[in-house]
Amino acid sequence: MKYSDPKLTNAREEMRSKSELYRSTAFWDGASAEIENDLCENGIENFRSLTNTLGYFAPNYGLPTNGFPPDQPDGHNLWLRGNHPQAIKPQLALQQFQKGRKAAPKIAVGLETLIQGDDYLAMLPPYELLERSVNPYGYRTVHGFDSELLLLRRK
Repeated sequence: MKYSDPKLTNAREEMRSKSELYRSTAFWDGASAEIENDLCENGIENFRSLTNTLGYFAPNYGLPTNGFPPDQPDGHNLWLRGNHPQAIKPQLALQQFQKGRKAAPKIAVGLETLIQGDDYLAMLPPYELLERSVNPYGYRTVHGFDSELLLLRRK
């Protein structure tokens, strides 16, 4: 285990301690264990590129969620290579699409520029600010900042 997240571990333990009525089904209990293992091995920053999270949550068009039988994508690739051998980019694009990589790319978590409430007001000139609040409605983001709720009205 490379990564440890006490909140994740505590959430799983708390879930297991609840009455059977409120616990996850066997399907989701198994799925959450697989996802927890993946996250502990690879880190939350890789959530959208992990096999289990792609299969359960992150939308993608790879097997098995694309609905194709496992051997059908190979047939598509063989046909494309046989009929259009010089079309390297379309061949690569098809392979990436079939693996789900076109819809769920591996992205780095982080901001280049922090966008604050006043920045949104400048982007939305036909609106006026009625109220703003960081607490109690705001929450700590993955970037370590507090979110901000802006209540706007069209001018």
